[in-house]
Amino acid sequence: MGALLDYVSSRLMKGRLVYSMCCLSGSALGPRIIGAGGLAFFGYREEFGFFLGSAESAFRESANSGWVKLLEDESVGGALNAMLEKFNEWLDYYTEGPGSKDPNAPLIGSWLVHDRDCLVVLGDMNLRLVDIPTPPRPDPASLWDIFVGFIWAILDSFGL
Repeated sequence: MGALLDYVSSRLMKGRLVYSMCCLSGSALGPRIIGAGGLAFFGYREEFGFFLGSAESAFRESANSGWVKLLEDESVGGALNAMLEKFNEWLDYYTEGPGSKDPNAPLIGSWLVHDRDCLVVLGDMNLRLVDIPTPPRPDPASLWDIFVGFIWAILDSFGL
């Protein structure tokens, strides 16, 4: 099975906000989505590093804080700022705060800096989720017609 979203299918993101947060997606896929009419894109231009265990929440919260802000009706630019603030908050925790006592603190801190600096946000920085038009819903009558047509095609294939 191929990738769900790749260079070929990126054109399907026209008029959409994409919050991929995938490793390496910000270097080529993000610009391609924006070039194909995507409204905004979040991703990373390099590998996203993280730690499991006690430091896991630092990476998870930093990566997801933008999505939380978008859901709270913040703009793309505001979501980006929130992400940068969250990365810096956790970086302070592991360099100067209680987390600095963790034996892995220097490595955790270096990955937080790396992830923060590889974050890519492209497109309309003023965009909010409410600004994205909702695709039209299919007319229920047309769905019924499709269903009936499908049933007739099956019956016809059996010669009924």
